[in-house]
Formats: sequence, structure tokens, C-alpha cells
Amino acid sequence: MPLYETNIKARLKIRWTLVIGYCGYLFFLSSLPGSDTPPPFAHFDKIMHFALYAVLGALVLNAMLLQAPAMSPGQRIIFAAVICALYGVTDEIHQYFVPTRKMDVLDMMANALGSTFGAFAAQSFASRKLK
Repeated sequence: MPLYETNIKARLKIRWTLVIGYCGYLFFLSSLPGSDTPPPFAHFDKIMHFALYAVLGALVLNAMLLQAPAMSPGQRIIFAAVICALYGVTDEIHQYFVPTRKMDVLDMMANALGSTFGAFAAQSFASRKLK
């Protein structure tokens, strides 16, 4: 096997390992018992969901750059956003079973928006880097 192909496979393995590891980190965070957020910060958790899932969206898109180079940028963004949003839904379902946590549709929306933003930002960065 040529060195170039070996290098691509190794980089691809690292990128997907980062995605899986980060999903594990998100699962760990959602396993922690929650608490009521005081009124001034009542929606701070939505910002955190957005930010955490933006990172996931960027990681998935980064892996997709090597996994599916023939996909158009728009297809990669949509794919990454949908995969991450679906993971966000499963994460919210998981929280339903965690004491003092609850499943929240607004959190799911923040996850989906963050995933889309992260995927779009990563694609934009990659496109500029190629120029």
C-alpha cells in the first residue's frame, strides 16, 4: 500500500476517533445530575448546548473531508449537521433517564443549530485553506 494511502487512513482513523471520543464526553456530561439554573442564567444551558454541539459538528465535518472528498461542501454540511442533530436527540432521550435531568426539545434545537453552525464553520475554514 502506498505511503500516501496509509497516511490518509491513519488521519481518517484519528479524526473519527476524536468524534467518538467527543461523543463519549458529551454522554458523560449528560450523565451528570442536573440542577435548576438561577433566573439570570435560565437559558445559559442553551448556549452551552449550542457551543458543545458546534464542536461536534466541526469534528464530524473534518472527518468527512477525508472520508468523502467527492461530496459537495453543502452535502458535507448537511450530513454532519444531521448526524450530530440525531446524536443530540439520543442524548436528550438519555437525559430523560438521569436523575434530576429532563429531556428538552429546546436543547435538541440548540444541539441542531450548534451542529449546523460548527459544520458550516469547519467547511468554510477548509475551503479557505484550500485556496
